Amino acid sequence: MNNFELPSNPAQLAETIATENFSDSMEISDLDHRLLTELEVGAEALGFLNKDYFVESGRALILPASFQSDEPVLYTSFFGLSFEGRFATYAKVHIGRIIGGSAVRAVCLAFTDVTLLPYFETVPDNELVFVPVLAINSMEQTSV
Repeated sequence: MNNFELPSNPAQLAETIATENFSDSMEISDLDHRLLTELEVGAEALGFLNKDYFVESGRALILPASFQSDEPVLYTSFFGLSFEGRFATYAKVHIGRIIGGSAVRAVCLAFTDVTLLPYFETVPDNELVFVPVLAINSMEQTSV
């Protein structure tokens, strides 16, 4: 008999896809769109969307909630971040055309209503926190 456990958070739901969906292309493909849609449908079915989580991550990015893809985008990058925020959706983030310390090509969780810890700084409403799925060290739901 198989022991099947449902994922306990959005990161666990996306872990296999994030591991298998690596590409060095900077383009977002139709496959990427389909995988993100499947993840969002799964997250909604499991009741993960629009819930608050306490997250500890090895990497996180703050990006504008909307921007023009053909123009430069200013962002903030963190190595080692703890925060509480509302899980909004999944995204594929590509930053940096040259591989290096600041390049990111990852399936991410996107959060709104974020409070950065330990200083209780809030992220403006026009920005989102993106955390690569594989950079999440721990994730616990804090709202029902």
